[in-house]
Amino acid sequence: AMQLKENRTENFVARNDVQDRYAVSFYKNDAGTKLTGEIFKALYIGIFRANQVITYAPQITNIDETKREQLVAEATFLRGLNYFNLVNEYGSVPIVTDLVETQADYFKSKSTEAEVWNQVIADFQFAANSALPENYPITLKGRVTKNAAIAFLGKTYLYMKDWAKAEEQFNKLVNNEASNGYGLLDNYAELFDGKHENSKESVFEIQFSKVGGSTIWGGTPAERTRATTMAQECAPGEVGGWNELLPTTVLLNAMTSEKTVGGEFDPRALATLAWNYPGCIFYNSDFASKFGANAIW
Repeated sequence: AMQLKENRTENFVARNDVQDRYAVSFYKNDAGTKLTGEIFKALYIGIFRANQVITYAPQITNIDETKREQLVAEATFLRGLNYFNLVNEYGSVPIVTDLVETQADYFKSKSTEAEVWNQVIADFQFAANSALPENYPITLKGRVTKNAAIAFLGKTYLYMKDWAKAEEQFNKLVNNEASNGYGLLDNYAELFDGKHENSKESVFEIQFSKVGGSTIWGGTPAERTRATTMAQECAPGEVGGWNELLPTTVLLNAMTSEKTVGGEFDPRALATLAWNYPGCIFYNSDFASKFGANAIW
């Protein structure tokens, strides 16, 4: 999904060996593009599961009422998150908030983009105003919090270009960092090094277990790795990578157009890209001699 999103921008170009990604990169995808179809399907599976919780939670007996409210709020947030992704990626889509009861329920008409955005807002507002806690202890890290719902509500208004409402929500977070634990990391690179998960910059982070085997593609769940495949996907061929997502000079120029007050490259550029600057070591090799003077990785 990240590759499909990024390769549409001027920041990256997709290789043409994976035709579905290439089609998206060059705006030639259609209803027959398999990868975009699979994402569409996955988002509606998430909505179906959320609707199950929302529908059946009130029927659960012998449960603490606050816990019940939290479960419904979590499911409602996740439904909103799926619709947020749907409206951004596909625009006008069907809205399903009930469980299927008849065959006709499978064939709902598409709603307008405005109606889908309204659904997103309603779901995030519900979670933001619910019995969800502002924070969870570390043992429950990754569960939806009231602050996560506020953050995504603000992001929704941001994407809708309703700047005032976006600022209203974000201010709730920025002005209360002492209590909600949010903030910016001093070292930008720690966001991507795999050693600082659930940092104070993390608003909502999926938790992966450390079980599984070493198989990257296919296999049973027990055989599949829980590691990321992005290094394999994006690394240069010189080190065994598949170079599926190529950074452009547009991105490099944007990240190096302004130096720090000390005259150094922006640390965000150094953490994001490797190129032929003095002293660049990439995969334990001198950049220019290993990858070429004009390469960007």
